[in-house]
Amino acid sequence: MAVNLFCFDFDGTLVDKDHTPSFEPALAEQLEAASRGGAAWVINTGRSLHHTLEGVLGHRIPLAPDFIIAREHEIYARSADGRWSDLGVWNGEARVIHDTFYRHHARVLGDIRRFVEGGQLGWWIEEAGDPAGVITHTEEGMAQVIDFVHERLAHWPDLGYQRNTIYLRFTHRRFDKGTALRELTRHLGLTAAEVFAAGDNFNDLPMLRRDLAHHLVAPENSLPQVKSQVLDEGGRVSALPASRAMAEAVARLRG
Repeated sequence: MAVNLFCFDFDGTLVDKDHTPSFEPALAEQLEAASRGGAAWVINTGRSLHHTLEGVLGHRIPLAPDFIIAREHEIYARSADGRWSDLGVWNGEARVIHDTFYRHHARVLGDIRRFVEGGQLGWWIEEAGDPAGVITHTEEGMAQVIDFVHERLAHWPDLGYQRNTIYLRFTHRRFDKGTALRELTRHLGLTAAEVFAAGDNFNDLPMLRRDLAHHLVAPENSLPQVKSQVLDEGGRVSALPASRAMAEAVARLRG
């Protein structure tokens, strides 16, 4: 069955800031050809919508995605005139659930903040749309934070988080890159057999599953945990990094 939705993490997968060019031109050619055949592509990222669009321009990606999943759960669609809009009722529901989540979890989030700051493990982050997050000095410090969080899950079962190395954002456990990809697939009337997904870091793990995408790829620069899961799910680990791996993978799928 043909692939009709290509889903990419952004940093470390679609782009490689340590390589020139950071975005592989051959990947644009492959995606343009897939688009002419009716396929769509989506950036699935922890970045905000604005930050993602800045990244597309900054890395000189020559074609815009059809969809962007921002902050691991907000789904936006690009119209013919280039404008971005919410996808159906999904974003509205997510906003309501998260507003309630942050209010109801203020006590435990405060406990986590005191643990981080009191132990001098890093910084507590509060931003518009992301009112609860952590940046630690080291990955060892992040491991301590995650252990502290897991000790509280029995009493706070809706407490979820999205981690990318030393960065962590707290969210309702119902929302992640995987549930957002599932919703987009449903919206497009596709099946997992028609979906490609690729990522390199912890927050990509929820979407790197065969029940969501039958075509899974991890670039060479992926974390060991990501490579292991992709292989366990029947996917491929590329010998190439970031977008060079993506160009190779898309070309392989398209024959």
